[in-house]
Amino acid sequence: MIRIFEYANGTKVGQLDSPAVTLSPAWQRLDADYTVSQTGSVIYFTVRDNPVAAAESFNLDDAFVCPPGGPPPDQAPNGVISAPGAAVGITAGQSVNFTGAGTDPDNHLPLTYLWDFGGGATNTTQQNPGDVMFANPGTYTVTFTATDALGLADPTPDSRIITVYAAGGCPASLLPNPSFETDVTGWKGIGATIARVAGGSSGSFSCRVTSPASTSAFYVEDSPRTVGSTTGVGYHFGASVRSDAAHGVCRIRIMEYLNNTKVGELDSPVVTLSPSWQRLEVSYTPVQTGSALYFTVKDNPVVAAEAFDVDDCSYCPLARSTASAAQVKAASAEMEEAVAFGARIRSLVAPNPVVGASLLKFSTLRSGPLHVAIFDVSGRRVRALADDSQSPAGFHALLLDERGDHGARLDSGVYFYRIRSADGLEQGRFLIMH
Repeated sequence: MIRIFEYANGTKVGQLDSPAVTLSPAWQRLDADYTVSQTGSVIYFTVRDNPVAAAESFNLDDAFVCPPGGPPPDQAPNGVISAPGAAVGITAGQSVNFTGAGTDPDNHLPLTYLWDFGGGATNTTQQNPGDVMFANPGTYTVTFTATDALGLADPTPDSRIITVYAAGGCPASLLPNPSFETDVTGWKGIGATIARVAGGSSGSFSCRVTSPASTSAFYVEDSPRTVGSTTGVGYHFGASVRSDAAHGVCRIRIMEYLNNTKVGELDSPVVTLSPSWQRLEVSYTPVQTGSALYFTVKDNPVVAAEAFDVDDCSYCPLARSTASAAQVKAASAEMEEAVAFGARIRSLVAPNPVVGASLLKFSTLRSGPLHVAIFDVSGRRVRALADDSQSPAGFHALLLDERGDHGARLDSGVYFYRIRSADGLEQGRFLIMH
């Protein structure tokens, strides 16, 4: 217990004990409020033990004395999801590895944890639950909350978006050569060579995509275009990837072109290549009707001359568009109002304000690195839209919604975009409204 003594001129004039606790391995809190009986007296602050055995000892920490008004407020802990590092897309029945860590500025330990899988799996209080299987298709927001020993929880838990696709993604693939059982007809390598090899995800063969002695991004694409003229619906794309030795970052990238001008682009969630087959899936809503979609599977290598295998590619139209017709119409109308500088188009967000989804549109005159990020008014980066080591010159249209890097909804307000390309730096601002 805490015992407070008050002495005036060498005479004890007051005493108070806090409620007692029985010592245990866990930290327990003692608190006592004492009102002095005389001004000018001396207060003795003691923490004492009434032992039940000889030679007992106990540990003391986080002791303080404060004037009336109460102790300093407890500061919330901070929980961080270590893995996965970003949003993930998987097929129903597959697993995602989850690990987390927490810190507390007041050192009110131990921390406890809660993983909430948004209905996709059973919640758990383990700090590092490891592989968690998602059985049913859907989009799940997973949150990780740390709580300190005094019961105060992290008010802004870290989160990840897990998109679970139905097995196979599409009820039937409309690609003419989805699994390379005979040859690689209908596909071509960009910055790479392609060849049919033994061993597949859904059959006996797959397509091996091999880069030259370079660390530049490379990919395989459908050729001729499977979607040569878009209609008023969205489209779903899928592919399985693996590699014997490479560990680059792989994704599906859908690019939309109208009259040889790129008007839209979208990446799937990425995977790090491994010897096991991993599924990539993405749904894309065209910006224009009558445009062509480039279905590409792309690797950003970590070493020169990487190679990866792709198989079980799929494509199918969706029943309806995932973006509103009004948004697409507004985006198309504003595209015509872009101001040109020679052959270059000034960056702009359309529609602006952003309500649900918009496009960030700009052009580059030279190919090279392209990095596009979104920042809040404090200068904190909240979203990376593009991080490409080798992007072609031309028109770019990046999907811009109300979500940050980890899937959390951004507050209404002013945000800034920053485009770094081979042409230099370009910046602008836009408004998000809920």
